[in-house]
Amino acid sequence: MSRDSQTILLRQRYTGEPRQAAHAFYQSRGLYFGLVPDAGDPQQQLLEAALMLALARAPLPELEDGAPYGLRGVSPDVDRLVLWPAPERLPRLLAQILPTRTPAGVAGVAGLRVRPPSARTDTLLLARPGHRAQLTLRARRRDLAEARTWAEDHGLEPLWTARHPQTDELAAWNHLSEEIPAEERALWSRALRRIALPPTGSRDWATRPPTRQELDGPKPQRIAPRPVGPAGGPARGVIAVTTSRGQAGEGCTTAALALAAALAETGARVAFLGTGAEDPNGLAYLLRDDLPPAGVFTDLTDNIPGRGALRVMTLPTDATRARDLLGQAARAHDTVVLDAGAAIQMRHLVDEADAVIALVPYRPEVWGRTEDTARLLQFLDTEFAAYVADRTENEAFDEAEDDADVYDAEDREDAESWWAAYAHLPHDPDEWPPLLPEESEAAHLGPWRRDFISFLDREGRRRHPATWRAAAAVWADRNSARNARGLRPDEEMHDLGTYLGEHDIKTVRHLADPEAVTRWLLDQFDGLAATGPTILLPRVPEDIDQHQLAEVREGLHASGIPDITTWPELEELRELPFIVAGVTTKTEVAGTAARHLALAAADRLAAQRRTAPCFPERPAASGRPSSPPRASHGAGEWAHSVTDSARTDPPS
Repeated sequence: MSRDSQTILLRQRYTGEPRQAAHAFYQSRGLYFGLVPDAGDPQQQLLEAALMLALARAPLPELEDGAPYGLRGVSPDVDRLVLWPAPERLPRLLAQILPTRTPAGVAGVAGLRVRPPSARTDTLLLARPGHRAQLTLRARRRDLAEARTWAEDHGLEPLWTARHPQTDELAAWNHLSEEIPAEERALWSRALRRIALPPTGSRDWATRPPTRQELDGPKPQRIAPRPVGPAGGPARGVIAVTTSRGQAGEGCTTAALALAAALAETGARVAFLGTGAEDPNGLAYLLRDDLPPAGVFTDLTDNIPGRGALRVMTLPTDATRARDLLGQAARAHDTVVLDAGAAIQMRHLVDEADAVIALVPYRPEVWGRTEDTARLLQFLDTEFAAYVADRTENEAFDEAEDDADVYDAEDREDAESWWAAYAHLPHDPDEWPPLLPEESEAAHLGPWRRDFISFLDREGRRRHPATWRAAAAVWADRNSARNARGLRPDEEMHDLGTYLGEHDIKTVRHLADPEAVTRWLLDQFDGLAATGPTILLPRVPEDIDQHQLAEVREGLHASGIPDITTWPELEELRELPFIVAGVTTKTEVAGTAARHLALAAADRLAAQRRTAPCFPERPAASGRPSSPPRASHGAGEWAHSVTDSARTDPPS
């Protein structure tokens, strides 16, 4: 048996998935992320932990073939998880995973909703509305009807048929997310991703979490991440990062740098190309005084783990010379990431790329809006501090009167400018506004609170019809009490029950029609759409609903856009083009976002090679073969031979 076959079999011993699925993972990922990768995103971890808890705390009877918890296997990837149910127990499994109301409370994964993608008949998408985490279940539409019948026959009330999560679902989810510490979430998530391991100790999981030893499996060292390339070979090529219409200021350099670093961390030899001192953006800002002349490579950092490398070079303004240097870089590296930027920068080189990442601005009003009582009250607290600061500048602080003439509630544009901040609440505690004056020393705060609510009232009722009236009715008293305790808007947010009835604490997501979202996205492109770019939505301050995103993805795919991915709103990512050390020292959330983008780009390069068999291979550098000698090298040996032979310096 070949080494590749042994590796695929070892993955199956952990996951229980079909051989074809295990082979597809190894073919596209190798061991860069480990043979059985853990979930890196905290939300994905929590969703998987909740599902595993739902299975372990109320387990189904084991099947005769030993399939644990009604799952015959799972397919874990870096950014997703596919569940393979045992067909004969599928209705019961669905009824156990999806939320139901029982005499003892909410069972299953609270708030989880299911959608059959229109493009497939054998797949169900599981996600909580308004959250980025998701699961894929191999099942059909008719299985949902059977699951509902099974649940009702056993005295359970299905909640998954309701469009929005119910109040008791929200309470159950909040309790779960608060009670499970991060390290325990990681263990439950890993238990689900390694579902096929012998269930030693698993019968005790009804009262305790798994241990790391129980989840190590037969060969923990062999499944660990290491620089072994995909069985099908690396997807080499040039990736251009630009904006849909060539507009500046959308975060091209941020995305390109994170993408290049993530690719280099997989062991690839990556070249990052950007603009120079003539147009000081991106790379020029990053290197500043150490910026080399155009056409000269320099190592960006020597902290790339493993055998990867990340070298950078600025391109000259001369289009012909820039194109020649791009070709040289492509011949000397595994992957080239081109920060094509805006129309006035290197966008004319996009046609030279094998794959294109196009940034399209995220517009909350396009995708829909979320009504969240807690978030709305937090927004009011935050904006009121700014309101007080503004009015203080316009009035004598100690002579403040009941005059709300600072703002015009009838001016839609004035009110709109305030409400636009709702989607961009500060993520960094240092960005919160200063505390209000002490209540005992500022009698004017009471009238100003009434002015403030009056100013925002009309737009509040229009934007938040399900939550505004209840929140506005209690906000002034709550804000005053919190100010007396010296609390900032992000501190001790669990006091809503003191001021609101249980039925008033809501989270409601109003989604825009996916077809309308798709049309809007397609309208954002100029001639770049002909390149079939992967869309990146940068700086998304909230989670996009995964069911809506799936329909948008299908609509875009029908129009020649292969994929769409999202980029979170993080201060760490915004600072990336200014701090060299930040390229390799990202937090887990930022690192996960970068890996998602790298996987999307690598998948696009691989798809280009599969669909264009006549596309010429890039010339080999220093005698390196253009394709790996599969007959004489195992997967690990081949990865080392390619990396070693790529150590020749590229032309300057």
